Amino acid sequence: MGRFNNLRDVRTASPIPGVEAKEHSSPQPISIGGTGAAIPLQNAPEYESFIQRVGFFVFCAYILSGYANDFSLRLFHAKSYISTLTELSLPLLLAFSGAAFRGLQVRTGKLWLLFFAWLLVDLPFSIWRTGSATLLLNYGARSWIQLYYIAAFAVTMRTLRQLINVQIFGSVLLLLSCFAFGTSGPGRFDIAQSLFFANANELAMDILFGMAVLMYPILRGSPISRALAFLALGVSMMYLLETGSRGGLVGLIALVIASFFLIRRRILILAFVIMGTCIAGLFVSGQMLHRLSLTFSDTAVQQAQSGDDASAIESQMQRSELLRRSIVLAIQNPVFGVGPGQFAVAVEAKAQAEGKRSSWLGTHNSYTEVASECGLPAFICYSAVLWFCIRNNYKLFRAAQDRADARDISSISCCLLLSAVVYAVCTFFDHVAYTGVLPFMAGFSISLKIAADKALGAPAPERTASS
Repeated sequence: MGRFNNLRDVRTASPIPGVEAKEHSSPQPISIGGTGAAIPLQNAPEYESFIQRVGFFVFCAYILSGYANDFSLRLFHAKSYISTLTELSLPLLLAFSGAAFRGLQVRTGKLWLLFFAWLLVDLPFSIWRTGSATLLLNYGARSWIQLYYIAAFAVTMRTLRQLINVQIFGSVLLLLSCFAFGTSGPGRFDIAQSLFFANANELAMDILFGMAVLMYPILRGSPISRALAFLALGVSMMYLLETGSRGGLVGLIALVIASFFLIRRRILILAFVIMGTCIAGLFVSGQMLHRLSLTFSDTAVQQAQSGDDASAIESQMQRSELLRRSIVLAIQNPVFGVGPGQFAVAVEAKAQAEGKRSSWLGTHNSYTEVASECGLPAFICYSAVLWFCIRNNYKLFRAAQDRADARDISSISCCLLLSAVVYAVCTFFDHVAYTGVLPFMAGFSISLKIAADKALGAPAPERTASS
């Protein structure tokens, strides 16, 4: 992180981009944080330096580089190297941005720093130090630090709008990848030989995140963009169900329920559900629909069914056993865990001691992954950061949803809230704690909070109790 940032140096710039002048001429009060206090809108977006603008552009290229590599490998049989170039330049841009410590203005940014610090503390206690060190090196440089990149580079409502548009573009690229390279093969739908989407469960989760951000044009876009987004949501639902991911199905249900309670145009949500049901009946294979139906079936009932269900039943029972083992390991190693990324190694070591063999699988649960591998202090930090993403964006959405001059804040916070709900639910069924999803959401949420607090006239971030 850089040395050039002053947390209290807030400079006044031009009015909020996208807000009409007549709305500034007679601002109306708004209640912040449920306090009931009426506070007028203020025009105080942060100053954005040239280095920050360059850093933002490079970071956007970085988060899209995975898609670029996938397409490049398939079409030209070579990597695009965008990820390599951006990984090398982003730390330097952060150091010289003058805002490297901006993420620490909010308590959540400090918790995220503490989270990684505790992972480093765990290292000497890991049952395989080399494996943990390799994981932490890759995770820290590529994923964990994304929170501070976003907090430093996305400092205005304009850049926050651009960032969510980049996410929407990424979701469209994912759908194109599904269309061009996806295959059901002998089993579930995935993108074979993809660097990131070869696993059906993780593909389903990424599709869900894309569906969450596609709500932005529905809330904020023109009629044409809303229609296109609605179509993309339908296609997304088709591919999601075709993956046969039961965790993805539960995440989809959570997304629909959350959208129904948040978005006032409930007729659109009902129309989406009807459309998705029709698409599922027409285009999703009967085998995948039957597999998904087992999600809510009793195990004993499943075992009495045909042998075609054996794989799904075995997978569900195996996940239950992995969950049990991860909880046991978390209880046995409450402070330092067994080492970041070492759950499978710990289970194998115990199996060998008993003269058995393990399956070398992860926890299939991100919460117990952190608790068993990194200890309860890391688990508390991890859970607190996720809770911030849910609580902060809900409060921002409620505070801004009735303001014509705060529609960007309400729409972006709604999309981030839906993404956080999807993450909170889906990570009960997959171990993705060491990916960039949570730091990306948290960094985006922190930047939105700081920008919204200034625009809506809330207290300074370092004094805000809701941080």
